[in-house]
Amino acid sequence: RIICPTVSTENSVSIAYKNEVFVGNEHRFNLIPFGKEKFSIEIRYNIDNTYINDFEFKEQVQNLLSMYYVTEKHQDYVRENDVYNIIETLNITGVNILDVNLLQNGEKVSYIKVPLSRIAELEKVLFEKEGA
Repeated sequence: RIICPTVSTENSVSIAYKNEVFVGNEHRFNLIPFGKEKFSIEIRYNIDNTYINDFEFKEQVQNLLSMYYVTEKHQDYVRENDVYNIIETLNITGVNILDVNLLQNGEKVSYIKVPLSRIAELEKVLFEKEGA
């Protein structure tokens, strides 16, 4: 097997691969972490506080979306409809999701195409309560 040397760049990280077959029991190589495609989600909703309060609702949504969009796994697209469907899996009584918007660089977009060299990363979730 051939092990090719890697070149260090200003944004690379050096990693040691430890194995006794190497001189000094390790081989160092450089890698460049994936870039992040940052975006935010804006959710318009109304709520009946008889069933759930605002804080609990927001916390549940943020936790769930973080599981999908704060990750090291590449996905080709982030779509409004996907976000809506993810939120709907919570099945929270007393909450109606009226609209979901994706924001990239401060602009509303209907979807985000994520280049192969990047990973989608959720920066923040913005909530807008209707009738507040």
